[in-house]
Amino acid sequence: MSAGNESGHTPTLESVLDDVTSCVLQAVHQNVCHFPSTIVFNHSSADEPTPIIINLTDARHAVSCHEVSALPLLGIFTGIGFIMPVVVTIVILYQWTKQLMHRHFVTSKYENLDGQSSTDQPILEHGHLQAFKDLMESRAKETKLTKWINDAANPLVPTGFYMNIAGLIAAALSFVLYLSAVSVKIPSVDLCGTMPNAQQILDWFLNLFLLAYLLIRVYGRDRKLRALICGHAWVDYFTLPAALVVPFLDRYLTGYGFLRSYSFLWLVEILAYKGNFRIHNTLKLTHLVFLVIIILFVCTGFLHLFENKGDFYSGTPNGHMVTYWECFLYLYGRITLIDLSGMKVLSVLGKVTTYLFQLFALGTIGRIIPQIVALIKKRPDYDQEYVLPDRFLHVILAGQITTSAVNDFLREFFHADRPLSKNFQVAVMGEKEPDELMNQLMKKYFMRAEYKRGSVMSVKDLAKIKLNEAAAIVLLADRPAPEAESADSINLMRVISIKNFNNLARIIVQLIQFHNKAFLTKIPTWKVERGDMCICLAEFRFGLLAQSCRAPGISTLIANFFMTRLYDDKDKEKHPHRNKPWMEDYLRGSAAEMYAKRLSDSFVGWSFRDLCRFTYEKLDAILVAVKTNPFELNTMPLVNPGASCLIEKNTLGYFIARDVTELAAITLYCDRCHKDTRDFRTIKRCACGSCVSLPPPPH
Repeated sequence: MSAGNESGHTPTLESVLDDVTSCVLQAVHQNVCHFPSTIVFNHSSADEPTPIIINLTDARHAVSCHEVSALPLLGIFTGIGFIMPVVVTIVILYQWTKQLMHRHFVTSKYENLDGQSSTDQPILEHGHLQAFKDLMESRAKETKLTKWINDAANPLVPTGFYMNIAGLIAAALSFVLYLSAVSVKIPSVDLCGTMPNAQQILDWFLNLFLLAYLLIRVYGRDRKLRALICGHAWVDYFTLPAALVVPFLDRYLTGYGFLRSYSFLWLVEILAYKGNFRIHNTLKLTHLVFLVIIILFVCTGFLHLFENKGDFYSGTPNGHMVTYWECFLYLYGRITLIDLSGMKVLSVLGKVTTYLFQLFALGTIGRIIPQIVALIKKRPDYDQEYVLPDRFLHVILAGQITTSAVNDFLREFFHADRPLSKNFQVAVMGEKEPDELMNQLMKKYFMRAEYKRGSVMSVKDLAKIKLNEAAAIVLLADRPAPEAESADSINLMRVISIKNFNNLARIIVQLIQFHNKAFLTKIPTWKVERGDMCICLAEFRFGLLAQSCRAPGISTLIANFFMTRLYDDKDKEKHPHRNKPWMEDYLRGSAAEMYAKRLSDSFVGWSFRDLCRFTYEKLDAILVAVKTNPFELNTMPLVNPGASCLIEKNTLGYFIARDVTELAAITLYCDRCHKDTRDFRTIKRCACGSCVSLPPPPH
């Protein structure tokens, strides 16, 4: 209706503003306001009265929820933040206890009459090969969604790396939105009547993504309990419920949004994964700097929350309106003794926060924490039992463990040209406590390698490292040792200790002297047929020299096959000396390695010569050998068998190529779908789902 007074004449602009002001104040304090939805008044500067209409029905005023006696949500979400990890931990412990009891029941059920458990029976020969087959079958049965989640939870693969970056960006934007809200004085940290609000809606979508990322990290990792109780998960417990619920209640709660600053530690982890920190001190210093800044932001957030909210136990409200940056300058001034905020702390909780922050800044907490850890005597991670991964087989690396030797092994083992290595995890067993360089190396290969302290001479340590379930154990030799005989004797004793623990364990051992290989043949359980292998460094070195006398240059050729290198044409600009033709030919050839790939069933019936011509012309690769029974370890491949050799089903081919991706067509080729393909390097898995044998190839 049109507003006027009861006498019928039109009100002036000043009277209208006075009525609106008094009405808003009345709404804030009493939640009751009755005024007309439309007001008409005369413009005083006009010659003729011009009616101007003000519509008040769309005006929304965000007020303190405490003033309108709304339900306090801060305490509810605080309780949820503390209860959620406790409930989740209880559920996981219950599931773990249930599986442990079930495993114990099954083990005791099949005990034989002599009292010997079935687990003490000898393991089947080639058990690691069967385990690898089972792993590959389980991988093949996984859905695309499961594979994507597993990759998204691993920050070392591209999908997980980009998901980690997306999580960092979402958390940073959520923290920026929090700062934009608390950088000005607001009536309360809990406001009613705030919707619609574009910032709240954006923050809701960001927190929805962070919730999905939390579930991905928990589901896609083997150690789910650690993912549920880590620092990033605690931040989600205190921030996600409020951010996802309060918009539907037409409210806004600043709450614990300042905890999102903890997510900036993801930036340090991302830089560490990319190898940007060449020196461990740089990584440690960066982590400490970020940690100090994050603690300053978090303490500022608590002080801002307590000062605006006041003491929750106090009968009379003692809070007052302050901005986030006033609290920041106040805490900064408590350290530097230069207070630029001019703020006075009124709440008791705010004073407690200030005192605790000062204790941390003065280093008191830094001196107390080591003493508490020493009293608790918690076992470090490298002394705890190795946890078998669900989606990987593990290989044990022992012997002479040094940072350089482990780095060389992991770099070659997990090279991009070795696609099968993504199915394995390396458990490094060293006899000493890991130093800073080793810890940095383990962080670089996070979720791919894990360090455990122990010795293969100890039965307890062999059980802790899960030797019975390992695909193989690699024993490194002490190559720079002054006495080679002593170093080989130690490795031989390690082999005996492992075979006494499990006579079917597959061992790959390095020896320095050639004549020490004879001692391995005297061990009754040493079986080459089961995959046991000895790599003699002296034999290999002298063998290359001998072959070089018969064929000069073969040592360089074989050495290039063993080294994984990448050839890039863009490096010509950086290295002008590479413009020479012979240098380009050498670098292009040295980038080639030896790869083993299973041949497609479509090549069944082809001769070795025809397949050589096909791979050279279509894939720019060289076929040098084939193996018709790839799972028989005691048989050797047939090197250049000639035209009389015909390809059989499940044949394994050995190729010389620059990249393993170039050989994808060897396994995926199908006569039905790829017969007319011109570029065989772009072949994908066919839609028919099966390969048919080709007719006899033309000669």
